[in-house]
Amino acid sequence: MDNKKLILVGILGIVMLLFGSFQLRAQTLTYDLSLDDNVIGSLTVTRTTQGNTMAFDAKSSVTLHLFGETTITIGTTVLYEKDVLQSSTYTVEKDGKPYKQTTVQYADGGYTVDNDGVVSKIDGPITASTIRLYYEEPKAPVSIFAELEGIFKSLDALGGNTFELLDPNGNHRNTYVYNKGILSSGQVQHTLYNLTFALREP
Repeated sequence: MDNKKLILVGILGIVMLLFGSFQLRAQTLTYDLSLDDNVIGSLTVTRTTQGNTMAFDAKSSVTLHLFGETTITIGTTVLYEKDVLQSSTYTVEKDGKPYKQTTVQYADGGYTVDNDGVVSKIDGPITASTIRLYYEEPKAPVSIFAELEGIFKSLDALGGNTFELLDPNGNHRNTYVYNKGILSSGQVQHTLYNLTFALREP
């Protein structure tokens, strides 16, 4: 093989290597959401990585029969670059109507949090938030940023790959159980009920 062909092969190899490192990689997890052992909805979370960028998209819908029938739909989009939270949008609809929205935007080393029109500032950078808990078994104790409320919560290890996420006021305790580094099941505590979730088998 002459020098020109060697150079061409070398350049081609570099291009393929670069392309491979920046190609899109997506992973989707689907969970069944249950109340009193009855499945009432589902949650789908997708993580897409490309180079130093991670994008998360989560959608869930549940139908509750507490005081009449109510359908709650939640959508979350989160963007990380170089392991730092850049933005997030968390929206809640109740029976098809807007109910709650929280947006977070990173700029100049800090974050602007808009929680239903109430704006606050948070120092950055943030490298751990609740959306990442689906794909990454945490190293507790650690402080986790919650995209829903725009606040930090404490995460503690309970043993046996089980963790507890606690609100600052201590009123709500969510549990997370992991299998091979992926969130497999858990419970989300609400004022009127406790919602459980379990990863569907592929």
